[in-house]
Amino acid sequence: MDYEYSDIISEYVETLNPHLSGLYHHDETEFKVGRAERYFWQTIDGDTRYLVAHLLSEGRTSEDAKECLQ
Repeated sequence: MDYEYSDIISEYVETLNPHLSGLYHHDETEFKVGRAERYFWQTIDGDTRYLVAHLLSEGRTSEDAKECLQ
């Protein structure tokens, strides 16, 4: 069977069952793609540092932040 790296990682991630603290940190990072600004939003667990959610958006609005938290 011929596996791509992403297939192997996807199978592994499906086996994870993190024990989260319920205390989350949310942040965004701005970067440029060509001349366009983009924002990478991430939500991580405060104790385990496990990445709970992420989002790549064109804007930096409260709606973008809420989308990552849902």
